[in-house]
Amino acid sequence: MNGEEIVVVIPNCMIEKVLTGLVLCGGKSTRMESDKGLLSNGEKTWAEIAVEKIKTFANHYFISINEGQLSTYAHHFSRELLIMDNNPIPGPARGLVSAHVQQQHSDFLTIACDMLLVEEELLSLLLDQYKLNTGYDAYIFRHLSGEFEPLLGIYTSTGLAKIKEQFEAGKLEKYSMKYLLERLKVAAIPIPNNLINQFTNYNYPNQWH
Repeated sequence: MNGEEIVVVIPNCMIEKVLTGLVLCGGKSTRMESDKGLLSNGEKTWAEIAVEKIKTFANHYFISINEGQLSTYAHHFSRELLIMDNNPIPGPARGLVSAHVQQQHSDFLTIACDMLLVEEELLSLLLDQYKLNTGYDAYIFRHLSGEFEPLLGIYTSTGLAKIKEQFEAGKLEKYSMKYLLERLKVAAIPIPNNLINQFTNYNYPNQWH
């Protein structure tokens, strides 16, 4: 199902929900040639910076990593905060579903560790739509072109369960986040022009040195 752009907000729909934060660090960082989550601004690692951004909005948080990252991330975070990949789904969905398997009743506020420019205003916009508009599988920002920004958003337990079930049933022909979002009921949040730069991903060494 394609994203349904939110135009009207109904205050009566507001309900209290508990969110769990999830910092996505499990990518291969091939283009950066270093583990992006462990890069530093001189004071904190990128993963720690991402935690600071989302922990105001989430009661708890976890760090999503792959199996090969456990020993290094354990030097920076308590092991209880680390969720290792536990399924063979390719791409970013692997980390999302892994977190869902461990915390099956949680909705996840996700942020990629290399989204260094995200600020409170953008996260507040996301959280407002999540609280005021119920019944969606995911809450994702979308450009005017129709392109989604899937690595900063909210994925509900219901939506992640659907992805897991469809994968296990062999019903997924592709594994890109774009394809997976087409199979969910998505609340598509228009990106304000003045906040577009906050979706910058840092993929190459010359982008941040």
